[in-house]
Amino acid sequence: MISGISFSDIAKEFREESLELLEAMENSLMVIRENGMDHEHINAVFRAAHTIKGTAGMYKIDFIVEFTHIAENLLDQVRNGKIEMSDELSELFLECKDHMQNLVEFAVVTNNEELPHAKLTEVTKSLGAILSEKLDGDSAATHSATEHLTAANQADFTNAKNIHLWKLGISFDSSVMEQGFEPASFLAYLRKNSESFELSANTSAIPFLSDLQPTACYVSFDIRFSSHLSKEEIIEVFEFIQDDCILNLVEDIPVVETTVAEETPVAKPVSTPKTETKVTPVQPQKAQNNYSIRVDADKIDQLINLIGEMVISNANVVQQSIDLQNTELIESVSLVSRMLEDIRGNAMQIRMVQIGESFNRFKRIVLDLSKKLGKEVELVIKGAETELDKTVIEKITDPLVHIVRNAIDHGIEAPADRGSKNPKGTLTLDAYHDAGTVVIEISDDGKGLDEAVIYKKAVEKGIIEEGTHLTQQAIFKLILEPGFSTAAQITDVSGRGVGMDVVKRNIEALRGNIEIKSQVGEGTSFIIRLPLTLAIIDGFLVRVGETFYVIPLDMVIECIELSDEEQEGMHGNNYIDLRGTILPLLNVGEFFGEQQSEDESRANIIVVHYAGRRYGFVVDELFGEFQTVIKPLGKIFSNLRGVSGATILGSGKVALILDVPMLVSFILSMRARSD
Repeated sequence: MISGISFSDIAKEFREESLELLEAMENSLMVIRENGMDHEHINAVFRAAHTIKGTAGMYKIDFIVEFTHIAENLLDQVRNGKIEMSDELSELFLECKDHMQNLVEFAVVTNNEELPHAKLTEVTKSLGAILSEKLDGDSAATHSATEHLTAANQADFTNAKNIHLWKLGISFDSSVMEQGFEPASFLAYLRKNSESFELSANTSAIPFLSDLQPTACYVSFDIRFSSHLSKEEIIEVFEFIQDDCILNLVEDIPVVETTVAEETPVAKPVSTPKTETKVTPVQPQKAQNNYSIRVDADKIDQLINLIGEMVISNANVVQQSIDLQNTELIESVSLVSRMLEDIRGNAMQIRMVQIGESFNRFKRIVLDLSKKLGKEVELVIKGAETELDKTVIEKITDPLVHIVRNAIDHGIEAPADRGSKNPKGTLTLDAYHDAGTVVIEISDDGKGLDEAVIYKKAVEKGIIEEGTHLTQQAIFKLILEPGFSTAAQITDVSGRGVGMDVVKRNIEALRGNIEIKSQVGEGTSFIIRLPLTLAIIDGFLVRVGETFYVIPLDMVIECIELSDEEQEGMHGNNYIDLRGTILPLLNVGEFFGEQQSEDESRANIIVVHYAGRRYGFVVDELFGEFQTVIKPLGKIFSNLRGVSGATILGSGKVALILDVPMLVSFILSMRARSD
């Protein structure tokens, strides 16, 4: 353990970094399964295991080190081409990844003060035995092959090692140990992979005892060693501390001898005069200034909240400057407003992440579940580069898991039941932006939804009454009701009637909505529409009666005046002819029961775009663009229809944010009733 630092001090960081590495490990293994073996991804798997083992070793988490070491040995054989990668082996490594994750979680929960319980220990033993068997099998095969080599062939075999002599100068940054790294562990690993190893230490930088910092590193090293490692592989040993050390690596003379009888003992550290050697650094990347830092999500949330409060205060200042009619003040305030808008935009970008990171997790889910159910399923991912607020992604993951599991279990048929279709089913995850929202589509080419079966089951469950008239979309959405299931028997995958209702509840909590499209024999699509962010948006401010409302600006197409002549031409209908196209209308004042002011001489229509169609909202007065800080309404207003939140205007008054998806659903339901 590093002096002065306990495991509890770094437990959170250890867990986050380990889970990130394990996720990268799983992604690389899945790529190898899909596209075949390649150097880049097998090295990524090896590095993930090696890093977790190294970090665990620093804090004496022996049960992680011991298990990971066995897996790492087998990975090393695979990446060096001594053992061939196969689907069976990749599944074994995926199981190892799962177990490593369980061990990490156990170490964090117990603060590394307890030994693993019986279940974890049993899994460690069983997986360890399989890994060792794979290693021993390869060793036995190699030994059997080499027994038949002649002495000349043996020399050729040894020559194939291509051992080279290297000179390495390395100096560590004084703060390297404060960053959680132990320089000796890197040197020990290099020595382990060397045929001979001579080290001398430069201690000239060590200060007097009164000035010495216990956690600082003052020693640099000159090393002369012979190894089969290539230059890139040697550099890779130090890649995790490349920003905290300077390496000078040069090749000396290739070792002519083919065998080394004994490993040269490590020389005792001696004080050597500091010499300057002009050698080109082996890490040109250090010249680059691009780097990233890990920031707690709570700190970003606090930053966004503070910016939100600044936006509200700035709106008040803008209003005051307008009331004072001070031209210079208005100009200065406008400049501050533009700068604040830039700050807001940059801050919001920090919370935006690509949804592909979430989509990639489903590769493993699809693999495991399809294998368990005896089905063949291909996962197709589209729109992985689409960005969405990290908070939204975290809350949408569980609903997506339920939909994917449901699609594989209920939607995609077994190969023998797919008839003329491809025996391998296809499950597609797609994401794209549409009118200020993010659309996520989960589609399968399975058997589709049977309206008659769903309706009958809903009647049996008491969800609806016999004879109730429902549209096709309403029937499909019955599968989202609590307790609904068409499964003939309960399994650990489905059949209990829970899961899909969670999907509906979580999506609605995010101010999103879900649409279901299906065709019997062809497949089913779940279309989820979500807001880009839950924090600050650009809005369009309007007034209806005495109340102010905000419409998300990304959804606004245009504003038009509703003349008296057009109102008369409507003949009481809720639509108008807009340039040859029917535009469905919703009178916002009538919907919310607003009293129209007596002095209102005209009405205006805000044309919005949602789900591929246009709709019109009738309002009294238009005010234009408005930076909107979304404030939740609280539980007391949880059943308020048509409103998704509120914001504070510069005057101190409250404006309500219109829930466009809900209002569009209301318009469609009115049209359905009239039809």
